[in-house]
Amino acid sequence: MGRSASAANFIHAIEGKAAPLNTPEQALRLMQVIDAIYASAKSGKPVTVA
Repeated sequence: MGRSASAANFIHAIEGKAAPLNTPEQALRLMQVIDAIYASAKSGKPVTVA
């Protein structure tokens, strides 16, 4: 799913017109992975995602 469709789903979910594509737990995990990517890029070393 592309960014536009994902953003539209987010709006529809807030409006109560659709179920969210991801659970809060999935969103948290994604943010942890993204944070680890940035930390790895900054340090030049692998980062373990808890």
